Amino acid sequence: MLDLEENKRFLLELQNRLEEIYIALQISDLKKELEELQKQTLQEDFWEDTQKSSAIFSKMNVIQKKIKAYENLKNEFENLMELNELLLVEYENDLAKDLISNTQNLQKELDDLEVQTLLSGKYDVNSAIVTIHPGARAERNRKIGLKCFIACIQDGPVAMAILSKNWII
Repeated sequence: MLDLEENKRFLLELQNRLEEIYIALQISDLKKELEELQKQTLQEDFWEDTQKSSAIFSKMNVIQKKIKAYENLKNEFENLMELNELLLVEYENDLAKDLISNTQNLQKELDDLEVQTLLSGKYDVNSAIVTIHPGARAERNRKIGLKCFIACIQDGPVAMAILSKNWII
């Protein structure tokens, strides 16, 4: 039962992170923008300009992916929270193990979405290649550069700017 209480506290922390992602991604604004783009696709002259129509469909696709990613995580959170409450009332060992495992998976998915949110912006749909060269003195520990890069991504754009001044990226 103690594990379920800890899991519930952990789920509530994940809920706070979900709310922060909702704000960061501006989900309500994205939904409005998606509605406006869908209205444009219903206009009679929409298909006459193929470049414009393909750009609108690309933008709609990106917006839909962001909204869907957030909503999937929110639904998963709600299901896990409800299951946690039920297990607090009537405990079952196998379900409790599955719940804790799924909560950890939710955390990983939330971490991934946070990184995507940090790296989103004007050029969000474009790919990038990043190379990290640790330098001559760091030859013994080749993984140091990768660890630093990952830590900077998690710490946000400020740390990334500091990293870019000191390292070749």
